[in-house]
Amino acid sequence: MKVILISFCFVLTTFLVSAKDASENSLYVFDAFQKGTVYLSDGDSTVRRMNYNAGTEEVVFEQQGKLMALDNLNLVQRIKIGENMFEPIDGKFYQKIGSCPSGLYVSYKFKVIPPSAPSAYGSESNTSASTSWTSLAGKNNLYELTIPSEYKIIRSKDFYLYKENKLCPVNKFSLVIKLYPEKEDSLKKYIKANKLGWNEIEDVQKIIEFCCN
Repeated sequence: MKVILISFCFVLTTFLVSAKDASENSLYVFDAFQKGTVYLSDGDSTVRRMNYNAGTEEVVFEQQGKLMALDNLNLVQRIKIGENMFEPIDGKFYQKIGSCPSGLYVSYKFKVIPPSAPSAYGSESNTSASTSWTSLAGKNNLYELTIPSEYKIIRSKDFYLYKENKLCPVNKFSLVIKLYPEKEDSLKKYIKANKLGWNEIEDVQKIIEFCCN
């Protein structure tokens, strides 16, 4: 079902599920729905309790006891959830982090690992390495806040710099050096001295801001 809010001129998709906080085995990035603001390209804005669904890569928010997702991203300039800023790029939302002029973004993803099944010799084995939540329960259930406890979620993040009007992956040293070849030696020393890795937002933010300066 589509709902049009005339005052804000964007389209929402509605999902008939109860609105509640995210839990441990959740598809959502934040532990709870937080106060957020949608800023539209025409200057209007609206405030709702929001979260980011890593399963559908959408910003989801509460309205009148339902969970809803934005549908016309071309009308959205940015969304702020708590202190976290999201921007639409190429049809989906990315979280913007740090102060690098090029723009550092993170994309959240997950894989669902099915429960182990007994093998012929009594041990356990997974029937497949991973599966999509859509195939488990159908699309609408992606908006439920949890998956069954017997399934395991493996979370991951992809990092990008927005340069020359495109997203450039920066998930590892070799990719960053392609963008900043003059920083190769100094960046190696900086990463080693500060014991930085490539999995945590704070570490990647420090690495990219070092390159930008």
